Amino acid sequence: MDDSGQPRCQILIVEDDAMIGTLERDLLTQAGYEPLWVTQGQAALDLLHAAAAVPDLIILDLMLPDMPGQDLYAALEADERWRTIPVLIISALPAAAAHTTALTRATYLPKPFDPPHLLALVRTTLADCTRGREPT
Repeated sequence: MDDSGQPRCQILIVEDDAMIGTLERDLLTQAGYEPLWVTQGQAALDLLHAAAAVPDLIILDLMLPDMPGQDLYAALEADERWRTIPVLIISALPAAAAHTTALTRATYLPKPFDPPHLLALVRTTLADCTRGREPT
């Protein structure tokens, strides 16, 4: 909850690099968001399956230790509960490579990224963020 008593926007971070994941989590927490951080694609899917409500945004690395991020993205697209969740890809893969993987509705930010630019993208994406989007 924020100071007004309203639930904060929840962001799922899927990032295996500890330094980058910590930076993203801390940056988003300081900006008033509620980040959840996992380091593997399957952990993200498990969390989504178990969650009472879907996150408001997913920040996704494409190079994960247990599965390609593209496979996780395909799972999000295949499930009607998750396909409307905005996805922000942060990857060391070139943008052209990311876009050739059918990541059609995702926003792309290359690594290394500028933290203020990340926050600007998150704020733009979550400008009308409201909690309580329940999975159906």
